Amino acid sequence: MSERRLGLLMATITALSWAVLAIALKVALKIFSAELIVWIRLSLAFLILLALFSVKRKHWLEILKRPPWLGLLAAVLLAGNYYGFMKGIELTTASHAQIMIQLAPLSFAIISILMFRELPTRIQATGMILALCGFGFFYWDQILVSFENVSRFQLGNMWLIFGALTWTGFALIQKKLLKKYAPQQFNLLIYGVAALALVPTAQFSELPRGGPWDYVLLVFLALNTVIAYGALSEALPRIPASHVSMIIAVNPLLTLFIMTCLTRMEVEWIKGEPIGWRGLVGALLVVTGVICTVASPSRLSSGKASI
Repeated sequence: MSERRLGLLMATITALSWAVLAIALKVALKIFSAELIVWIRLSLAFLILLALFSVKRKHWLEILKRPPWLGLLAAVLLAGNYYGFMKGIELTTASHAQIMIQLAPLSFAIISILMFRELPTRIQATGMILALCGFGFFYWDQILVSFENVSRFQLGNMWLIFGALTWTGFALIQKKLLKKYAPQQFNLLIYGVAALALVPTAQFSELPRGGPWDYVLLVFLALNTVIAYGALSEALPRIPASHVSMIIAVNPLLTLFIMTCLTRMEVEWIKGEPIGWRGLVGALLVVTGVICTVASPSRLSSGKASI
């Protein structure tokens, strides 16, 4: 398999993993707090990689002894992303969180354009406008649904914006450090440091309240973390970051589709998420806009910059 095809496959795995992640997180919130779920995801992901590298590639553990300062910063930003996204899901819905978190690849693409000292193409400029209109339509639809809990809804959106911006910073640093460190070696560092950073927020007294299937769900969330970010780290060195963002941007539509089916089926294990025509139009505009925006721009002769 060529490097490009492998990169596309890894990006697709990340998109699929994130598509089901928000739904699984919403289910887990019925038993555990957002803070504990985030900490467990990161801690188990770190332990899984630590166990694997203790058997093979022990030299990769050296990054824990001499961590780069940019790696520490990336880990803190990732912790902020996990926490913000989790609180956003807790205060809104899985579908809403998936749409609003698309601010992350959108802002990543915009900042990348600025760092490369390039002007956005017409397609990219159109994409930005479409995305902004889409966010407006979707927000309008969801605030009508959440009319009785506007303050809770607004707070959830603030957390999602925070999560999107911290992910953008993390992704920029990651792209730079992956030139020096192996992707999974880098993940080992950021999971461990991020878990340590979130220890003060975790409510460990909640752990005994879960049943067998609840703990299985927590393990699934940790494995989802390892697979999604592992695949993302493998994709970024192989294909342009804009292509990675473009593939990942499609995952909210799958989440919306799954949640629409579950809502119509009236399942008991997750609350339904009614979405009106404004929300559907908004979601399509957001995804279309993000895809257009992250399209690779033409280089200007004025200069280059690297991430």
